[in-house]
Amino acid sequence: MQKSNGDNTDDGLDEIVVIGKSHVSAEPRLVIDFGGGGSNVPPTDFNDRFPEWLRSMIVEKTDFDAAGAFSPQHRAIIRAILKGLSEHPKYSAKFDILLNKAADVDIRYGTTADYQNPDIGDVDGVVQRQYDGPIRQGEKITIILRETKGGQPVSNKAFASAFMEELMHLFADDDLDAHLDSSNFEDHVLEEIFGKGYNFDLPFPPPSDFLEASIPGSAVTAGSTPAILSGSNASDILYASKEGGGVFPGTGDDVVHVRVGAKPVVVADNGGTDTLVIEGDATIADVKIIRASDRDDAVVEVHGTPLVYLKNISADGAFEFLNVGGSRISMASLGMIQNTPPTLPDVHQDIFGSFFGGFVTSVAAYDANADSLTYAIKAIEGDFSHADWKIDKNSGDISCFMTKPDEPGSKFTKLIIRISDDVSVTDLPVTIRWAAANEPTPEL
Repeated sequence: MQKSNGDNTDDGLDEIVVIGKSHVSAEPRLVIDFGGGGSNVPPTDFNDRFPEWLRSMIVEKTDFDAAGAFSPQHRAIIRAILKGLSEHPKYSAKFDILLNKAADVDIRYGTTADYQNPDIGDVDGVVQRQYDGPIRQGEKITIILRETKGGQPVSNKAFASAFMEELMHLFADDDLDAHLDSSNFEDHVLEEIFGKGYNFDLPFPPPSDFLEASIPGSAVTAGSTPAILSGSNASDILYASKEGGGVFPGTGDDVVHVRVGAKPVVVADNGGTDTLVIEGDATIADVKIIRASDRDDAVVEVHGTPLVYLKNISADGAFEFLNVGGSRISMASLGMIQNTPPTLPDVHQDIFGSFFGGFVTSVAAYDANADSLTYAIKAIEGDFSHADWKIDKNSGDISCFMTKPDEPGSKFTKLIIRISDDVSVTDLPVTIRWAAANEPTPEL
């Protein structure tokens, strides 16, 4: 079932708050967050947690935030359906369009107040949006799912059906929407993904990209795909994937191996005296440790490129030793650089008269550390928000591809531009005023 909020927002739908905004499986196409967490993340749950600031730098795609209060089985169902639908031969292209919208999809269970709302009614699931039509860039969406009905828990199969239906509504396909609302078509898609008669009560197998130390004190080696590695309470040796992912060393005196040129990994340590081994073409002089200004995290850079993100560095989240090129030194002796986030005053740009598409304005920011910056559109609201907006990720040049005639009055488009220096991010408001050629003063 779909529901549009018209001009309303989802501000009243915050009974379940996604806490910690942290991530995800190592599956590179999906960003799946489950609320909750804490400073010490259980190894078996690490693949469900990833810091939002890092996600925004690495993955500029739609992310799915699910309330941590969901049962473990419902969380597993959410993850499996997202992955299955993203790989479905018929719907993967539509799913890619959704992913590239950089939307925020909050998934939470329905409260009594929700189902007393006549706009929602007695349904198993509902999508709430601010707008109708195709998903907008950076749009915020809420999916509400029923976990109980008549005082009793809904079946896992019914929960899966409800989530599949609401997720497919996000494709914003009118014919598909009508089909979903008038039949049990979502169950047919479930059968295509999981097989006919699949038992949603059975535990889902752990992700193939989650590797755990089978024997305390053993070695764990990732393959050629993104992976999450989990250590034990003994001294383990963990070899991170060249394709990125995460490492949860555990409480022993562990050794973590990474390679120069690999994609970044996140390390959330949990104690012990640990050593980070950097393999490849690098010396101690090529390594920098940069501390974020707005959180208790740090980045290990090699040749100016992030290689390891360290979580909660004041709570046993950092390494004690660093081994580069066979030289082992104390991490503390290397020193830590304090990062400064990129800055730029709010941007306002006036566009007068007719517009036939092309360059609109630039948001080139300043970085006190002289870091390389990347730019992305986080959200678009207001007039012409459905137009084809683009930003050059390296220069910050914003373009819009549409045709607008010269007309009286003023119209306004508001964008949020996310600027990253690979350590911190800054969200910059940009306002575009579209005015008549002979109207220098805005009509507010």
